[in-house]
Amino acid sequence: MKKTQKKILGLCGLGAVVATTALAAALPTNPEALATSVAVNSVTDTIQVRVIGTAVKINITQPDPTSDLNIVNPEREIAFNYENASDVTSTLYYTNVNGHTEIIDEEHFTPDYEPGVFSKTFNLNDYGYGHYKLIVEGEGAGGETNKDSVVFNYLPVTGTAAQVGQEEKVKVDLNYDTSSTSRVKAIRLDVLKNGLHTGKVVWVNYPTTTTDIDFSRMLSGDYTITATAYGKNNLPLFAPFPITVNYQSPYTPVPVPHTADTGGMFKDGSVSQTDYLVTGLMVFGIVAVAGIAFIMRNDKKTHSKKSGRRK
Repeated sequence: MKKTQKKILGLCGLGAVVATTALAAALPTNPEALATSVAVNSVTDTIQVRVIGTAVKINITQPDPTSDLNIVNPEREIAFNYENASDVTSTLYYTNVNGHTEIIDEEHFTPDYEPGVFSKTFNLNDYGYGHYKLIVEGEGAGGETNKDSVVFNYLPVTGTAAQVGQEEKVKVDLNYDTSSTSRVKAIRLDVLKNGLHTGKVVWVNYPTTTTDIDFSRMLSGDYTITATAYGKNNLPLFAPFPITVNYQSPYTPVPVPHTADTGGMFKDGSVSQTDYLVTGLMVFGIVAVAGIAFIMRNDKKTHSKKSGRRK
């Protein structure tokens, strides 16, 4: 009886070993497959982590800081990019010809660290000709700030000038608003040298943008051409805009030969001084001769009277 029980227990143990071996052989060898098969009936949670940068970025794109910032068209766009900022503030300042400065626009918003672009268009005729300054500032999560700025001028007219080849004339190219709503009706060009007016004045009527100035008989050198824009009622719109040009006369001046210094005692005197001195000497000589003759004549009469008395 005991032998029979031992045989049964041995067979059961052998069966357990065979079953375990079969189960191990049936399991997948790929750990990922194992993990997937285990998680088939489990619940999976997805967690999104948002990383906020600390470097605040502000970049003004309009008006373009790398371009000519003398603007003549009244429609003006301001635009800037921002990134990693909790708060953004933009302020546009205007300074008129009298030096008075005021804020004409201010924007404030909270982008919540999201990158973005801000853009707005102005009609500068609503404010006037003068000096403008845009300042944009952003603040980050840690209180750090970053800002960008750009300055530009709104003018009625600008321009450039250059001599036409070797000719005795200078070409002036004017830049101003030539639309149907332009405030400019005419432009006056004055030619100056060393700050002194040369007497040359040229008028350009709207909408002409190019003209030539006659420089005949003008000396070579640097000149300034001031462009003054006039509006309705023939009143100037703003201060003159200076345009510089270098002019080279095509004619070579005839050299004056050097002469020896024979001025003598008159070398330091002017022509008028010499004339006065010579005239004075001549008058003095005539008076002196007349005086001597008069004295000699009187002396003879006196001598004759004395001789008559002795007789």
